[in-house]
Amino acid sequence: MPDPQSIRQSAIKRFRSIFSNFIRGGFLKYHKDLKKDSALRVKDKLQNEFDKRLTALSAVREFQNSDAIEKMLRSFSGWATSITPETKEQADVHRAIKIIFSSMKQAANDQRDTLRDQGHKLENALSGVVAKEFGALAGVWHSRWREEGYKFRAAHKQLDEKIFLFSNTWATKHGMVKPGVDGWAHDHDAPGMLPNCKCSFRYIYSLKDLPEDMLTVRGKQALAAESIMV
Repeated sequence: MPDPQSIRQSAIKRFRSIFSNFIRGGFLKYHKDLKKDSALRVKDKLQNEFDKRLTALSAVREFQNSDAIEKMLRSFSGWATSITPETKEQADVHRAIKIIFSSMKQAANDQRDTLRDQGHKLENALSGVVAKEFGALAGVWHSRWREEGYKFRAAHKQLDEKIFLFSNTWATKHGMVKPGVDGWAHDHDAPGMLPNCKCSFRYIYSLKDLPEDMLTVRGKQALAAESIMV
């Protein structure tokens, strides 16, 4: 089995790297309308989210370790109970070793996949904090279905590039926006929430970047007034 302590240290190191890269400008790929120092302005709230995600990761790791041990014991038990008095002398100890090492290799692969998945979930969660703090109006769903080897969900491929409106924003409170043909964001699982999902949102902050069918009369008037002032 992979050493739990080394795995934990590796996970913490990876999470800290993701956090550091995010606040130093990595967030801009999701928030192109913000300034490079925007994440630093809400660093405390991002740190709180980071701490919560790190705690959640520890819980996931503990469960996965116990599950991996159980699977290995189950595999070995299946081999051991298959030995009959007639076949006992032919029982190959090398086969037992192979079963154990195969289980260990699978456990290591599972650890790696989980770490990668949780890292993406961390980045999405941090991005959501930034979106909330700076008043994002909508999100453009980005699916990575074009990525070679990625086992994407067909339903998520269908959501690619669709624009979903967020509720409880300044624009919805002032009656300036309404759901377009793609609807509300809260009607769908958040990008990256499901296991091994690599989807994410690209956030929209300005009325001018929304499709016309997502603007109410009041929203169009506000946009027109803004253009006159400029």
